[in-house]
Amino acid sequence: MAATNTGRTSPHPGYTLAAWFSLLAPLIAAAWFYVDANQRPPGPDHDRPPFVLAILLGIFVVSFIAGCVSLFGIPRNGALRILPPAILGIIVSLLLALVAAFFLTISGLPPN
Repeated sequence: MAATNTGRTSPHPGYTLAAWFSLLAPLIAAAWFYVDANQRPPGPDHDRPPFVLAILLGIFVVSFIAGCVSLFGIPRNGALRILPPAILGIIVSLLLALVAAFFLTISGLPPN
């Protein structure tokens, strides 16, 4: 039996890993942030410093970039393997980055 050539080269798992990272990293980071915030006692002495929001925003930006980079792996790995986690990861990263940027902006404002 002759081997058929589909025109695709051998798959490269790095693009698939980047797609899944772009989806899972912001969700795990947001869940960690939420659980940690609910375990802190109320009061100004126990507030989280603004740099933690900046780190969270950085995770969202890196996962957005990973989702965009993973789209370049579609010709090698196929659309069904890359597109769903990459598109969802890009959307989730963008939405959570906007929320984190909003809260980072209002957390740096002086109290009235």
